[in-house]
Amino acid sequence: MVSKAPARRNASKAKQSDPVIDTLNARLADLVDLHGQIKQAHWNVTGMDFIAIHLLFDEQATMARDMADTVAERARALQGAADGTIRLAVERSTIDEFPHGLIDSKKAIAELVDRYEQLSESFSNASDEAADAEDKATEDVYVELIRTIDKQAYFLRAHLK
Repeated sequence: MVSKAPARRNASKAKQSDPVIDTLNARLADLVDLHGQIKQAHWNVTGMDFIAIHLLFDEQATMARDMADTVAERARALQGAADGTIRLAVERSTIDEFPHGLIDSKKAIAELVDRYEQLSESFSNASDEAADAEDKATEDVYVELIRTIDKQAYFLRAHLK
């Protein structure tokens, strides 16, 4: 008896209206928003540990920008468009808004941990969607990004103890 291999998603057959591409763009909006929120924290953080937290937030902003690039490139690899403007991020982001104005370092850290936790859940759901669509490459992208998101949350949580 010959077993049939599971269907493999063909990137050349993806279309702009593809649900996997739609979800990639939704997560891209979240990451563009996250980058802006981390920079907001970076610019407005206060406290005795200012310089260390200021620098940490800058590193995390770079990481968020790199993650957005990975998601956008996956959408393009599937022959979709990468919709990553700030205006689209404002429209589509699912993460909570970051507080405006000056912010104490502990509060800023707690706020960003919350954003990372929201992202981790969203990316986990997106990974499940990619698995259901039998798109192992996109699923793998999400799994790797979840690891990065969870690691950054861990780094921030260490400052709250």
